[in-house]
This record gives sequence, structure tokens and C-alpha cells, in this order.
Amino acid sequence: DVLHVVLPRDAIPAIFDPDFEPASKASLDDHELVLGVVGEREQRAYSTWQLDRHEIVNDVFEGRPIAVTW
Repeated sequence: DVLHVVLPRDAIPAIFDPDFEPASKASLDDHELVLGVVGEREQRAYSTWQLDRHEIVNDVFEGRPIAVTW
């Protein structure tokens, strides 16, 4: 068996400390897919279009660290 490396380790940069805007100002297409996180005090939508390019977002949600992956 031969292992072929397509991309080197860490070739796809993660997103750290993402910026968010209110849903009323978001520039998302009406049919754009998002990953949603809903808590007691916060709600977030992570664009799968952006995650296609980064694959992971390291964030803090309601005071807890989370990793959002696609």
C-alpha cells in the first residue's frame, strides 16, 4: 500500500476569531446553505460556501470554544 499525499498538512487555513454581522445585513443568497448553531443567548450561521474554502472555524460560542467543520 502506498500513501499519496494530495495536500500537505495545514494546507487549508482554518478561520480563527470570525466576524459576524446581523442577519438583516448579511449578504447571503436566499438559498445559500449554512450550518446553524443556536444557544440560549446567541445564534450563528456559518456559510458552507466559506467553509468549502477553509473547512474549519475555531470560534467561541456563549463562552465555550467550538469547532465548526464542513
